Amino acid sequence: MQAFLDRLIKTSPIPTMVRASLENLLSPEFINTIFREHAVIQSERQLLFSSIVELMTLVVCRMKPSVHASFVHLKEFFSVSAKSVYNKINNVEAEVSRQLVVQTAAKAKEVIDHLAVLHPSPIPGFEVRILDGNHHPASQRRLKVLRNVAAGPLPGQTLVVYDPLRGLVVDCQPCEDAHKQERAILLDLFERDVEEKSVWIADRNFCTTYFLFELDFRKAFFVVRHHSQLPLEAVSDRVSRGRVATGEVFEQTVIIRGVEGSQLRCRLITIELDEPTRDGDTQIKILSSLPESVPATIIAESYRSRWQIENVNLQLIKHFDSEQTSLGNPPATLFAFAVSLVAFNALALIQMSLQAAHGEKAKPENISGYFLALELKGTEVVTKIIEDDFWTDSYANLSPGQLASELKRIAKNVDLSKFPKSKRGPKKPPTPRTRYKNKPHVSTFKLIQNVQSRKK
Repeated sequence: MQAFLDRLIKTSPIPTMVRASLENLLSPEFINTIFREHAVIQSERQLLFSSIVELMTLVVCRMKPSVHASFVHLKEFFSVSAKSVYNKINNVEAEVSRQLVVQTAAKAKEVIDHLAVLHPSPIPGFEVRILDGNHHPASQRRLKVLRNVAAGPLPGQTLVVYDPLRGLVVDCQPCEDAHKQERAILLDLFERDVEEKSVWIADRNFCTTYFLFELDFRKAFFVVRHHSQLPLEAVSDRVSRGRVATGEVFEQTVIIRGVEGSQLRCRLITIELDEPTRDGDTQIKILSSLPESVPATIIAESYRSRWQIENVNLQLIKHFDSEQTSLGNPPATLFAFAVSLVAFNALALIQMSLQAAHGEKAKPENISGYFLALELKGTEVVTKIIEDDFWTDSYANLSPGQLASELKRIAKNVDLSKFPKSKRGPKKPPTPRTRYKNKPHVSTFKLIQNVQSRKK
């Protein structure tokens, strides 16, 4: 078996790294422990949680086109019917889905720290967290309760917490009610510990007294765009602090008043934009509790790093089947999305391993995430060549340091020229469609012939 593995490392290094990473992050014993500790309603008498995680991983990584196809592929490993599998998926509790992301991300974080490679920090010297909400698209109407519903049935939403230094989604808060305010979901998010001196970057949807005061109470910092509905009281004059790429930066001290006379003193940083935003805004106001030692220009630039979590959402859609619209039950949709976050983190771990092995050439701006994600499909082929027990014995119980060394060793066999990143040029304005407006269709062949005849 070792001879086969050595050959795979040379011929298919990325799929081998993916399988090794998933074997470690999603080892059955570890995943089943998460379920036992956090499931309240469900049990595992006949169907282990690790089994449905494996099944859903094949779906979100596009190795199988549907949950049913994945079940048929793994049928020999299940002692229950397809209906029982769907019942299990349809009732996964939100906290179990969340813990799946949190605890596997913690393992991936340790491995990346051993690789000793980090992305540039938006605010040097601080642990940064970027917070955003993800509203899942309307599902198909397979549930009986949805058959006669004309409106789009929304299966829920998830708050996502991103670590830009390591490129990992480190936390999430699933919510089955798609119409629940993101601000209300924050109550659940803050039920756990928030790391002291961490910096939380968020848009104006999260500019609430609860969010800001709670972070300050927990000795963490915030960089949040100001919402016009949050009143401020200025206690100093506005002072120019220089320029950033998008405009001139001004700063002043303000007070936010909370309940029962409480107040929070923070910095209001205003960017007077050189050009208006798409919404017509000529300035961006940012509230921050960071100390004066952090320049206002750094804070202004750090808010622009919010695009990184938008890029996460884009990758989840482009590279994974994170939105399972065929699963109408909210718990199933949230569970599928959580598994896609785990797969995203596994791919981020591969990316960091490549950077540790190849240096600057393997930075995200030089490597195509699309081509990397395509390699996920090769993982199934790699899996078939070597028995599951061998993968488990080789990688499931490796320590973070051991897994980091092994991934770095395998990554040295990757030919980076196979993963070129195409840099898009400036967008061109769309060509107006003025011809044949009154016709339902045209013949492309005849249009080409007309052009060619005019050239002769």
